[in-house]
Amino acid sequence: MEAPAPVSTPSPGPPVEAPSPPPAEPGPAPSKYAPLSAKGEDFGEQPADVLLTYAEAVNPSEASQCVGLNASGGHEEFGGIEQGPTADTIRLELVPGGAMPAKVRCPAETEVSPASRVRASDTVTGSDVILVAPAAASPGGVVNDPIDSRYLTEVPFGTSSFWIQPWRAYLDTWPASRLLDSLGINFNVTAKEAPDVARLLQESGFRLARIEIPWGSLSYEHPTQFAYESRIPQRLTALHEHGLRPLILLNANSSGPAPNEPVTIDTIGEAPAGSTTVRLSPASASKVVPGKTGFNDIGFGGMADVLIKSINSRDVATLSMPLAQALPAGEHEGATLLYAPFGPPKLSNGAPNPAFQATLAGWLSYVATVNHEAESIFGPGGYDFEIWNELSFGSQFLNEENYYSPARETGSGSVTEALLDETVAYIRNPAHGISPQVGVSDGFASQTPFASGANVPPGTTALSKHLYKNPTSIPAEYTPEPKIRPLNALSALDSTTKVTEANPIFTPLFTPSYVSALPEYYLTATQTETVIRDLAPITTTIYGVPHGRNVSPPGSEAPQTWMTEYNLRTELLAPINPEHPGEYLGSHVSPTQAGRLQAEILLRSLVSMVSKGMTREYFFAASHKESDNLISESFMSAVDADPSVYPGDQPGGETMEAFRHMLAQFQGPGPTGAARQLQLLSIAQEGNHTEFAGDGTAAHPDLYDREALAVFPFQSSPTRFVIPVYVMTPNLTTICDSGTPEGSPARFDLPNENFRITLGDLPETADPPAVSAYDPITGEATPARLISRQGDRAVFEIAATDYPRLLTIEYG
Repeated sequence: MEAPAPVSTPSPGPPVEAPSPPPAEPGPAPSKYAPLSAKGEDFGEQPADVLLTYAEAVNPSEASQCVGLNASGGHEEFGGIEQGPTADTIRLELVPGGAMPAKVRCPAETEVSPASRVRASDTVTGSDVILVAPAAASPGGVVNDPIDSRYLTEVPFGTSSFWIQPWRAYLDTWPASRLLDSLGINFNVTAKEAPDVARLLQESGFRLARIEIPWGSLSYEHPTQFAYESRIPQRLTALHEHGLRPLILLNANSSGPAPNEPVTIDTIGEAPAGSTTVRLSPASASKVVPGKTGFNDIGFGGMADVLIKSINSRDVATLSMPLAQALPAGEHEGATLLYAPFGPPKLSNGAPNPAFQATLAGWLSYVATVNHEAESIFGPGGYDFEIWNELSFGSQFLNEENYYSPARETGSGSVTEALLDETVAYIRNPAHGISPQVGVSDGFASQTPFASGANVPPGTTALSKHLYKNPTSIPAEYTPEPKIRPLNALSALDSTTKVTEANPIFTPLFTPSYVSALPEYYLTATQTETVIRDLAPITTTIYGVPHGRNVSPPGSEAPQTWMTEYNLRTELLAPINPEHPGEYLGSHVSPTQAGRLQAEILLRSLVSMVSKGMTREYFFAASHKESDNLISESFMSAVDADPSVYPGDQPGGETMEAFRHMLAQFQGPGPTGAARQLQLLSIAQEGNHTEFAGDGTAAHPDLYDREALAVFPFQSSPTRFVIPVYVMTPNLTTICDSGTPEGSPARFDLPNENFRITLGDLPETADPPAVSAYDPITGEATPARLISRQGDRAVFEIAATDYPRLLTIEYG
């Protein structure tokens, strides 16, 4: 063997230290103590967490290095750690969508300190791996496809479904400002009440107000002035002083369709029913303007609804239609209209109709007068117009055939289309000096599903909607519509009806039993006319005409959708109560309960409609409309007693307070750039509460609350999301707990239900977000927490009810 090589010795000098290794990254130290057992836990019948049990009280940090092991031995990280139900337990939350591990490894030191704790080697011989016991059964279920475009595309126009929810076809995350800027009201108060009401609205979060300035408010003698000059400016000024942008309704209701002059018409002798002539006194005859003077309320029920076509030298008047009933001799109320009712836009030969053009010129002069008044108060662009209210009542002036029988003339063309086209063109014509910031909404669209962005005139800002729907008891009051084919939960046709008639009635094979009384009715597919067809970013068609958020007329932007009237009268709601089946709410509700119900209805309507794509919602109405009033009677009584003293916000009522509470949670600078588009990946429900029962088949299943859970995200800052969450119950007056006192404001509320929602595309941060929930009705915090997260996904648990609670997720 060779001798060792000689070792060289350095010359004496100062000692040299060897270089130190870089410091190790700090990390959690292994737990000194190992769990005794591990048991799986489910939530809503899906894997949720592993519950570790220790010998005595432990801190969740002691399980920070635990990992799951799948059946093949691969590692699976956990998404969260929290204290278990007792001090000696810890929960290891699965990552979003994670599977239950077969085993858990929890590294532990071997020391035993104190002696009462157990070492890993003592728990599992020579190992820190523990088998995970199977989870006990947990009632509930999960929806793994809460958002899917098929919920709209597979329910085409002409079909309907009790199960399929078109509002779940897409999900938007909007800047919170979209909700804050959307809240409006129909401002139907007097000039004396206007300042205090406008102040209350501003302080309650309202930013918009709809106000009608009818054509009939103009003076007959001076048609570019208002007949009551001070009233309209006073109301508009109150809105301006309190930051409320007006939507001015341009309308010609048949009760006073145009500038008019009251007249008393004195008849000589009785005219029998069916007569087309009547004799007048000489004084009355001298006041007649043929084709514009008429009797009030003896035809369809409006001003000058039976006109005098002509009058001869003997003072015999020829009427525009036969009398529906005898007209006695004597004095009768009547009026002379400045303009005749609209006739067809074109004559039978295709030429423009001079009579239509004359009335149209008067209408456009009215538009100019109203615009001048609005601009003088709000400045250029500080207001908007809505062209017409509803066609279902008070619109007889649009068709002279309502006044003449037989018709005065023949012709062609649509009055509503021509009036809309000409009015939008007038407002958009730069020669008229109207700011392009003035919005124009198509009020003719308010009660029809057929209006589309494709067929409105260029320059139209919005389609108006009035989505009223009275409660319906199904199946007792449910009548299938002709030609509408029902679909079951599998999107399959669900009727055996054969098409043997021109308008066949397709009766569903199964009809569930429930009461449909919800503000989101037109977001569902209960009837084929769902407004989702106009709100969705998905383009669909109705009889070949495209509908959707992005559909526009040629060369113009796509119009928005504005709900310019909505309410659901609490007195019409029908509570489901075994003790009082079929009885209406009006006889079983206190004023406090009615106020709370209205607040819940309107909060639901606002967050759902805006989340799904509407940009404005004007609730009906501020006051003077019985159970439709948003403002309390006590507030209005105080204002009427002394308008000089503001009553304060508190007497405004529960609806005003609820809006104030809710909108305060959405304040913030908003996102930087476009809002971050969150994803809703799954909804798990603890328990199996349903909204209606099916027949036990896959085609007609129970409708569980998890399938009606609304999750509507908004972003209030670059790091903060506010998400209204609630169960979209079909009937807000279901009495779920018969033990709730009859007079309790919460009598009709859905008791707390726990849901876990999985969201995606969240910010990926080192620290978890702060999570909270808030009830805008009670003004109190409610249960909510982060369960687990991994990457951009996270699971949140929230206790939901049947009106919006606000889940807030805030990143540091």
